[in-house]
Amino acid sequence: MTYALALKLKNAGYPQDTKSVLYHPTHGILIGIPSAETLIEPEVVAMPDLSDLIAKCGDKFHRLSRINPYRFADGYGWEEHYIATGNDIMYFSTTRDQEYKGSTPEEAVSKMWLDIEAWKNRKNQKTKQQVIMNHETTIKRIQELVPDVMKLEFGCEVIDNMDIVSRILQVIPKTRDRQEVRTEHCIEYVDDITILGKPITLSVVMLAIGDNQGRITVDTVGHISAFNMVTGTWTCYGIWNLSKDNFNDQSDETKAYIGEVLFLNSQKKGI
Repeated sequence: MTYALALKLKNAGYPQDTKSVLYHPTHGILIGIPSAETLIEPEVVAMPDLSDLIAKCGDKFHRLSRINPYRFADGYGWEEHYIATGNDIMYFSTTRDQEYKGSTPEEAVSKMWLDIEAWKNRKNQKTKQQVIMNHETTIKRIQELVPDVMKLEFGCEVIDNMDIVSRILQVIPKTRDRQEVRTEHCIEYVDDITILGKPITLSVVMLAIGDNQGRITVDTVGHISAFNMVTGTWTCYGIWNLSKDNFNDQSDETKAYIGEVLFLNSQKKGI
């Protein structure tokens, strides 16, 4: 394995532990048990062997093939190389197995591992984007169910004409043709601002849920529990952080559960 490939593995998150051969571009292979300081040096890289690479690929690894050299009469032909084949059913969107060519077995499997990690990162990024979109949908639904949240009054958050998020401190009595408000930064015309609404607190969430979902309670610790009429038991589905009384500051699990409850309410109402 080349130093460049090992460095690429390291930068992609490949474990840098003492089970692998450690290599320094100036000092060569490091002998003995390295210190913790040595392991975190940017120049030091792990040189994993073939078995470790295959193990890290897990069940996404399918097979490794050696392609023998072949020469035509004119001298043109194939050089000896290796092909690592991945199981596309496990993680690829293509209709065939994914192949990775390398001059050595380690290079071929390294390329597979790098692609698996890239796929994981894309998937995680897509999941995060979807979570954000779902939370934004929940916020809009709460604002629809509790319209007072969007009232233009003290505490309402807005985006001013300088694209700065600030809160309204005062709604100035209308004395001209256009309504004005005083924010934390300046006085603005209402026509020039974007209304974001008041912070969505626990009380707002409970008002949005209403009594359509049965008995849902929040205790003094913040546990959000629902009563099951069939089993006669309470089940905790999330925890509201009482020290941060804002929907945006809650965990993804709690926000997802609130969104699910509101969605079920909408189905009951036929919305």
